[in-house]
Amino acid sequence: MKNTLDTLAIQAIRWLEYLGSPAWQAECQLQLELSEGQPFQVKADSAVAASLCAFLHHGLISQGQARPENAMIAAVHYGGDTDTVAAMTGSELTYSA
Repeated sequence: MKNTLDTLAIQAIRWLEYLGSPAWQAECQLQLELSEGQPFQVKADSAVAASLCAFLHHGLISQGQARPENAMIAAVHYGGDTDTVAAMTGSELTYSA
């Protein structure tokens, strides 16, 4: 149990650091461009692009290892139609497993 909590704490700290990084700002800028300035409205093709971004940037290789949970966190944090983007990201992760 302690190892699990330590691992979760380490992941939370890494995400807090990443959310303040220039790389995260670039991802958010991409999402804003895809949503054409409407943060809660995303066209279908833009939602696919956002889910692929989360999948490719975070799901395949993250710090040297596959971290599918990071792809889901990123998909939700992008904003916009988060449930759709996260659902598509989850499908991509399932298909790639």
